[in-house]
Amino acid sequence: MEYKYELSGTGWADGFIEINTNTEHFSASYLTDALHDMLKAIISLLPELVTYPVKSVQFEMHEEPGGTVWTLEKIDSAHLNINIVSFEDLVRRKELAQNFNETCTISEFVKAVVTSLDLLLQQHGMDGYKAKWINYDFPKKEYSMLKDFLRRGNH
Repeated sequence: MEYKYELSGTGWADGFIEINTNTEHFSASYLTDALHDMLKAIISLLPELVTYPVKSVQFEMHEEPGGTVWTLEKIDSAHLNINIVSFEDLVRRKELAQNFNETCTISEFVKAVVTSLDLLLQQHGMDGYKAKWINYDFPKKEYSMLKDFLRRGNH
């Protein structure tokens, strides 16, 4: 499993996720706080981190006018299904295709996301992230929660 999230320009991020040789590339724009939304979604699934975890959660990564809708669904206590649907027009829900539907362990997904964010912070730092992403700060609290989750051996 591989996950990458990089700032590609002012107010823009690009990335990809690969599981079982299936790869999905995605972009996110300044229209939403995509990284924060993703981390909150992951955390909401984990009973080690929230009082009332959910079984399934969705978040969006907006482009202009397209984007992707991610659905994270726990299959059991250790496994997660990741479904990503791309839209030509996210507001009107003009669907392009169901690009990505794969399963992995929750811990390998969290580890891949945290590793990618470690690299992002090495490259930009918290202040550099804010300067490049503009509208939003780096989601430090959620990032720290996921790092602690891994440190405590929840993987």
